[in-house]
Amino acid sequence: MEPSLHAPSILGTVPDIGLVCTDLQVLHYYEAGKIRDLANVTYLRLGSAWFRLYFEAAAVFWDQCQPPQAPVNSGMESGLLLNDLSEELRVVGHSFVGAEYRLLDGCTTVTLRWSNGSVVTLEHSHARDSTTIRVES
Repeated sequence: MEPSLHAPSILGTVPDIGLVCTDLQVLHYYEAGKIRDLANVTYLRLGSAWFRLYFEAAAVFWDQCQPPQAPVNSGMESGLLLNDLSEELRVVGHSFVGAEYRLLDGCTTVTLRWSNGSVVTLEHSHARDSTTIRVES
C-alpha cells in the first residue's frame, strides 16, 4: 500500500496473501459489567502461524505470536475476555485476500478481505480508545 495523507502507520509483519484462516479470536475489554472494547486485540491463525492485530492511536500493529490464551483477570469489575469468533465471522477455511487501511475523522480502519467474499472491518476510535468489529458477506 502506498503511503498517503489518509493512511495509518502499519507496523510489524502483515500476513501473506493466500494463507487460509483456521481460527479467529478476539480479546474484549470489559469494565463495570459492560464490554467497552469489542476488539482490543484480534488473533488470526493463517496457515500454521498466529498473528495478532491491534491499534495504538493512528498505528496498526501486526505481530506473529503464540496462540491466544484465556486471560487471568484480577477482579470482576474490569478485565479481558477471549471470544472465539471463527464460525461467527465466516472466514475459517477461506484464504486471506488482503487488507485495506484508512485513517479518517479520528478513526483508524482495517478492512480484511477473504476468498469467499466476506469482509471483516475493524474500526478503532482514537478518542474512545476502543475498536468495533463487523462482518459483511
